[in-house]
Amino acid sequence: MKHITRAFIVVLLAVLAFSTGRAQDNTLLESWASSSPGLVRIENGMGKVYQPEKQELLDLAVVRIESPAARELMKSDTIRVRRRKTDYVPEGELPVLQLEQIDDDLCQRRLQEVIQKHSRQDVGEPQIKKKGDVLVAQLNTASCWISRGSGAFKFTHIRDSMATPTQIDDFKRAVQIALDHVGQTRLVDLVDGEEIDILFVSAVRNVLTEVDQAEPREEFTSDYYVGFGRRYRGVPMIGSRIVIRLDGNGDVAMAQKVWRAIVDVGPGKAIVSRQSIQDLVVNDPVFRERHSTGPVSPQQVTIVDKQCGYMEAPVHYVQESLRPGCSVSFQVGESVDETYPQIVISLEDNGSVQSMWGSGYQSKP
Repeated sequence: MKHITRAFIVVLLAVLAFSTGRAQDNTLLESWASSSPGLVRIENGMGKVYQPEKQELLDLAVVRIESPAARELMKSDTIRVRRRKTDYVPEGELPVLQLEQIDDDLCQRRLQEVIQKHSRQDVGEPQIKKKGDVLVAQLNTASCWISRGSGAFKFTHIRDSMATPTQIDDFKRAVQIALDHVGQTRLVDLVDGEEIDILFVSAVRNVLTEVDQAEPREEFTSDYYVGFGRRYRGVPMIGSRIVIRLDGNGDVAMAQKVWRAIVDVGPGKAIVSRQSIQDLVVNDPVFRERHSTGPVSPQQVTIVDKQCGYMEAPVHYVQESLRPGCSVSFQVGESVDETYPQIVISLEDNGSVQSMWGSGYQSKP
């Protein structure tokens, strides 16, 4: 009897990733740009046209939305595709965005809503347990959790995972299916000035081989991942994301959301520093701690990659507001590392990571 092994290879069709790092290939999404409508004047139902020169730094393409439900939710017929690598940095004064505050009662209700929206069968009243900083629902055919600090959640169907060759024609169709799901389930409620954009598309490639054979017996694409982000008045929100995984049948196999709800625009303004990113990096206390052996000048720092905008905190943080910051990959001097150091900085002169992100969630019984 011959033994068959299976390997899952995630093929990055286009990655406009959440974390910084070396540039990824976004060839397929770039091919989309050549046949998409113009990027310069997009109203997007917000009552204003953004500065063309700033938006062109962010936009790879603009794509027509096929789903009526998605168009209704987004109040737009189009959605932008965000560039993976960009020189965009916000400027001037930005409104401070106040966020919804989370408690366990709200998380319980949200978790039950998530289960009802994504379950493929009636699961009745799910059993929900507290496990540290998350609430976990125990289901027969799925797993689901929600963060007690941020309200972020993940729902995953666990049967026949990544086992069926995809019936989805290509990554463009995967995007449209994912958009329809976001619209049909109303995964987000957008405030005035808030819009959804496309961050990435990727696919899972299955390779089946016999243990004594070098050549694969069978290869097929099974699942697609589609990632969405958001902007407020054109400013991207770094760390915000919705990720939809579509199985071989085109059904939603996983939904993940890190997307704290905006409830108000604060009375204060966040003023983006006029200093260069290099200056802000070398003045950051975390950077100085890492390079405590001697002073480093801004001229010695090379910015490899940066993602700047409003900063949404990791899921285990309790965050009260969105303020401007930047996730930066950099190189000091002539050193070349296999992976570049990364740092998160505030874009305000007297700001800090704590002023942007808040503090970690303290688990309660």
